[in-house]
Amino acid sequence: MGHVLGATSVDLNNASPILPLCQPIDIELRATPLAVVETREVLPLQPPHCFVLLSLFSTFFCNVCCLGFTALVFSFKARDRKVLGDTDGAGSNGKTAKCLNIAVLVLGCSVVLSVSAKRTGVLVAP
Repeated sequence: MGHVLGATSVDLNNASPILPLCQPIDIELRATPLAVVETREVLPLQPPHCFVLLSLFSTFFCNVCCLGFTALVFSFKARDRKVLGDTDGAGSNGKTAKCLNIAVLVLGCSVVLSVSAKRTGVLVAP
């Protein structure tokens, strides 16, 4: 009789073909990751905005301290950089133009509101 690791002892002379030669062995498998792979969905990059129309509006209607004109200059610079393919420079100039446009609109609206309030008598100076 021969012994094989994990096999049952079988008399080879009287072996029936139905008997299994190996016993099932219970093995506990534990999966431990060797490396964590993170997948991300790649979205197509949108070209940076240049805010030319907002800058034109700010320049013609609310040009406080020439900030509207400065925003218009940065908008044109952003548009030119976008045409040349420099997305980083276009994004930087576009953000500057956006911030200047917001400042112009806030200052312009506050000046208009304070002047109209003073003329109507809502604001009375002491």
